[in-house]
Amino acid sequence: MIETSLSTSSSSVVAFPNLKTLKFHRMEEWEEWDYESRGEEDITIMPRLSSLTIGYCKKLKMLPDYILQSTTLQELTIINCPIISKCCKEDYQSFINRIPHFKVQDRD
Repeated sequence: MIETSLSTSSSSVVAFPNLKTLKFHRMEEWEEWDYESRGEEDITIMPRLSSLTIGYCKKLKMLPDYILQSTTLQELTIINCPIISKCCKEDYQSFINRIPHFKVQDRD
């Protein structure tokens, strides 16, 4: 019998390292925003994001952890996203309190 040993090294990946502003509008069927890491990857996503606007994404259920844990986000605007608006008011208070410019606009 021949035994083999596989050694895996963890890799570090940065996705969108220089992205500072991100806007999503009218993605009416969008329900989930998340990233699942595969294997031993250590991934950092949008480490310089400072401004995020999400508008008219009525089915979006939640913000991903890497957004909720962001220390660089300075501006967050939510426009006509009822589920996310509710989460911001009820579940994301500690996150919202860290953001200098936060705005929710609910319209029909």
